[in-house]
Amino acid sequence: MADFTFVVFSEDEAVANAIGDRLEATGHVTVVGTIEDPERIVEALEQAKPNGVFADLGRAPHVVLDALRAIPTPRPQLIVCGPQDDPRLLLRAMKQGIREYLSPDLDSEELSDAVARTVLERGYDRVGKPAGRVVAVMGAKGGVGATFVTTQLAASLQARGGRSVVMDLNYPLGDVALHLDVHPQHTLADVARQGSSLDAVFLKSALERHQSGVQVLAAPNRLEDAELLTGECVDQSLQLLRNDFDWVLIDASRSWNDANSQAFAWADQILLVACLDVPTLNHAKQHVDLFKRLGHSDERIRVVLNRFSSWDTVTQSDFADFVARAPDMRIPNDYATAANCLNQGRTVAEIAAAGPLHRAFIELARGMYDWCGLESKAGGSKPAGDNLKARLRRMLGGR
Repeated sequence: MADFTFVVFSEDEAVANAIGDRLEATGHVTVVGTIEDPERIVEALEQAKPNGVFADLGRAPHVVLDALRAIPTPRPQLIVCGPQDDPRLLLRAMKQGIREYLSPDLDSEELSDAVARTVLERGYDRVGKPAGRVVAVMGAKGGVGATFVTTQLAASLQARGGRSVVMDLNYPLGDVALHLDVHPQHTLADVARQGSSLDAVFLKSALERHQSGVQVLAAPNRLEDAELLTGECVDQSLQLLRNDFDWVLIDASRSWNDANSQAFAWADQILLVACLDVPTLNHAKQHVDLFKRLGHSDERIRVVLNRFSSWDTVTQSDFADFVARAPDMRIPNDYATAANCLNQGRTVAEIAAAGPLHRAFIELARGMYDWCGLESKAGGSKPAGDNLKARLRRMLGGR
């Protein structure tokens, strides 16, 4: 029996049985029940506790989507099949966190690929090797330093022994490569042009390595190439990257397009970067509320206050009262160090290893291991000041 279990819904019993047969034929899942009444979906899931739900939208798609929206969090993975000619229906399904939206004819290859992606998202590849964790980072509004947080967190995770890669989905003007001063020969646009033929070999060739060891999958260079990026491209890329890296960090756009929505669906953790000012608080609240409506649990959403200072007029208490949740981590306001990092394309560890900004990113990396339920790796993240003290102690002891 496969470890991944599904419950199937369709108002037509014959259709439900046919879907169940096709799901089990993929070799990835076991069907543990079928439902024919949409009002019984929540009750049936509480009893069966499946990993996934496959729903046939049938003749009343909005009624079925209403029933799926009522499923309490944490939700199982959701796959549906339904009409392909109604953009409002597709948009609604995406906003509800539907993992895959398939055509009603259930092409065998399409179904098998969708199920494989869904199973992989649970954290293991086909040979049982633990897959890397995906962390999506988004700024509550423009200018809060989300790209800086993404790249520096990647460097801190790399220093702790976790191989890290950053995917720049902050298009059309993503600048992860600029932050790290790398000059990639290929970008996500080249990856997207591969279509279904994309493989690990080509994807690795599209990565550019920073001196810290962090790899970068850069955003398209030309604005018009951003249109090439699709949810399918993101799916394929993340599936391959998770098999090669311990940490896949996504610098996500604030626009809720298909590619970014798919990235959030893959994310083990979502970091919302904010600052303590009134406009950012307003945006942060809207984003947190939307993430919850899309089915992302509180345990997956983390708020990071960037450029934090005790002199801020807006306080952490103000943030907690307005957004209805307290910040999870604080990054101190150290403009000089951050500016040097950006201007030189270097990490905080290289610029000011003994400073408070570096210590904050070490703490954020440690927190990421905890939030993902991983044993924190010891790495080369100790500040240089600690090494200097050790050398002085050895010198004095020798005397």
